[in-house]
Amino acid sequence: MGECAGSPQFTHISFDDFRIVHDNLTGGNRTIRGRLVPFCLFTDPELARVGLNESEARKLAIPYRLARIPMAAVLRTRTLSETRGFHEGPNQCGY
Repeated sequence: MGECAGSPQFTHISFDDFRIVHDNLTGGNRTIRGRLVPFCLFTDPELARVGLNESEARKLAIPYRLARIPMAAVLRTRTLSETRGFHEGPNQCGY
């Protein structure tokens, strides 16, 4: 689906494209407008981000809140027994 839609070619985006098309074919009204696309670096530990980082938000004078979540709250870290540390990043107001 993603290759046809012209979206970024990531598996998770392709699956989201499918869900949008499926929902629209069955009476929904979904769009990709405003969709946030996560970027991932498959290292150990894995790194990912969605949207702006804290310094980018500050530079653009965009109000933000910093979200800090214990890694133990992330299901995959519990599955792998690697729950040490925190996940943090800016959470733009309105999201």
